[in-house]
Amino acid sequence: MSINDQEKLTKVPNVALLDTAGYASDCNFSALIPQHAMKPYRLLATMELIRALKIDQNCRIVVPPLVKSGELTQYHAKAYLANLGLHDCCSWRWSPETSKAFFSGDCPPAEGLMEHSLATASGTLMGAVLLNSGQVDVVMHWGGGMHHAKCGECSGFCYINDIVLGILELLKCHERVLYIDLDMHHGDGVDEAFCESDRVFTLSLHKFGESFFPGTGHPRDVGYGRGRFYTMNLALWDGINDFFYISIFKHALHCITFHYRPNVIVLQCGADSLAGDRLGLFNLSSWGHGECVREVKSLGLPLLAVGGGGYTIRNVSKLWAYETSILCNFPIPVHARIPFRAMPCTGWLFEDSPFLLVPRDESHRISPLCHPREAYQIILDQIDRNVSKIRVGSLQSNLTCVVKCGEDEETSFIRNETCHD
Repeated sequence: MSINDQEKLTKVPNVALLDTAGYASDCNFSALIPQHAMKPYRLLATMELIRALKIDQNCRIVVPPLVKSGELTQYHAKAYLANLGLHDCCSWRWSPETSKAFFSGDCPPAEGLMEHSLATASGTLMGAVLLNSGQVDVVMHWGGGMHHAKCGECSGFCYINDIVLGILELLKCHERVLYIDLDMHHGDGVDEAFCESDRVFTLSLHKFGESFFPGTGHPRDVGYGRGRFYTMNLALWDGINDFFYISIFKHALHCITFHYRPNVIVLQCGADSLAGDRLGLFNLSSWGHGECVREVKSLGLPLLAVGGGGYTIRNVSKLWAYETSILCNFPIPVHARIPFRAMPCTGWLFEDSPFLLVPRDESHRISPLCHPREAYQIILDQIDRNVSKIRVGSLQSNLTCVVKCGEDEETSFIRNETCHD
């Protein structure tokens, strides 16, 4: 980021919105798999909706420059990046051997994927840089949140783990980072990266099951070595509603912040936890999901909010626009109608559509073997046991964060004492 960019940001509100929709909208995963669930134009719809509702009046929209692929080696293995084909995406379609070795059904090669992947990383990295500089207090990048990608592996529609890259950038200037994941799927990529570090606390609320992707995130998984008890996996039941979800979330959030005392928060706002999501099984309303964001904002800590999952496009875009309004202090009436005619590219998605999603009766999803109030109490007890083991005084004295990168690689990151305080 240039000095001129920094000077401009000092003259605007302390909330920034990173816009990478222009980079990502041309990426077409459906070229090889017509029914692929990931639709990059959901980001374009989100940005158009934010502008149509005039939410952008309360924040500064910044289009980040694309990072170089070399910057991704802070976390991702060089061999993986080379084989991923970031330098020549057009060769993918002509190399079935490469496609078979490095791509899967949920992560196909696609035209425009190089720019899409770099844009994903660029927005989140720039958001972390802005927070480190102290020029803004809240940054949003709805094009980020790709929490499944590993050091040397793409997974779950995720090719580059922008969250890990962003956290590593934040660790240059902050001692302790709290990572919160609201996606219905466990954030296994982030968990794996920091499971042995006490400088990053990971909290994930998700559905857990060996037959449910990604099959990780068991409540007993609490981290390893120095990172033991700095991971909290809360496995929730199908059809969970606003009341139970918000109650569990608030209890976990306040217990963790009291004991761990984070300096900065990274919040993954996966929208597949909403009612009616194409791949989801939870029953949250837009308001309920947004209340979790509002609660995090109320802590007053530097905050980097990113997107994530979400496969019913209209609901995803409405949710992220709504949560932008929360983080920008731009109130929107509960029964607001969407000015879809002011959205030239994606207005057709929102014709005659209310702004906020109201959940349906999803009680049939709850297993007869599951008793919500009993499950709720078990989860609260799990939270209390987990946080009772946190010892902030035992944090690594040299402020070095060891990041897991495959079986044989690890990288250390040391706090830069010259950063803004």
